[in-house]
Amino acid sequence: MASEVKETAIKQKQMDLELEMRKLAFQREQVKRERQFELQKLELELAAKRPQSSPSIAPSFDITKHVRMVPPFSEREVDHYFPYFERVATTLKWPKETWTLLLQSVLVGRARDVYVSLPIEQSLLYETVKSEILRRYELVPEAYRQRFRYCKKTDRHTYVEFAHEKKYHMEKDAMLQKQAADYSSLKTEFEQNKDYVSKLRSECSRFKQILDEKEATLRTMTQECQSHTEELHKRNESVVSLSNQLDTVSENNVKLESDNVSLKSSLDIYVTDNSKLKKVVAQRHAEVEVLTTSLLMLFLELKLFAL
Repeated sequence: MASEVKETAIKQKQMDLELEMRKLAFQREQVKRERQFELQKLELELAAKRPQSSPSIAPSFDITKHVRMVPPFSEREVDHYFPYFERVATTLKWPKETWTLLLQSVLVGRARDVYVSLPIEQSLLYETVKSEILRRYELVPEAYRQRFRYCKKTDRHTYVEFAHEKKYHMEKDAMLQKQAADYSSLKTEFEQNKDYVSKLRSECSRFKQILDEKEATLRTMTQECQSHTEELHKRNESVVSLSNQLDTVSENNVKLESDNVSLKSSLDIYVTDNSKLKKVVAQRHAEVEVLTTSLLMLFLELKLFAL
């Protein structure tokens, strides 16, 4: 219960703060509109003094002579003012490009605010100014309903005019009721979708958190990949160095094999020569034995001869 009261107080403060901000914004907008109105009034006075400088207005048309004939604007009868103004302007043959200049001289209240808030290009268009003012003075259905109920025929109205006025109030009431119903349905749908929007926001926050985590993980993995790439590059350099060393060892092995073959050939030659020498030594040894035997026989013969 206390939390609900606290939330209500917070919402009330927020609404008060929003109301104050809107008031300040409205005051600033009001000052801006008044300044724009003074500028446009000055432009109108200059245009009235020099009508020949405006190519869109006929040189023979003097606005200052017709300003007095513009019907006075009444905020209570906005619906009927523009048809009346158009009839007067058409009857007096005012150029349509001068209608907004003549009209703004009699605007008051919210109608003047609407005119001042429009850009200069749009403020020169009569239909735009008319539609914006009518939209600003759009009444609630109950007001048109009351007008329809209490509208009575007077002596200055014919029955056709009275019927037309009744029909006008009835049509405006029906149209605004439809707009109110549409607004109510939209508001109800908006209230129903509040929870869904809240869930979507929470889901978006959760997904954003997940994306942030994924992004952090991706950055970590990217850094690890970079470190692994650097390490792999170093290992590749080591492999290239070892490959060069292996090529050198292979070349040395080839040389050693070649030297081994040459040594083997030399050894074979040495073995062959050694066999030959053994044969020669054995032959000489046999000759020595024969010679020794011959010497012994000779010695014996000599000994026998001496006896």
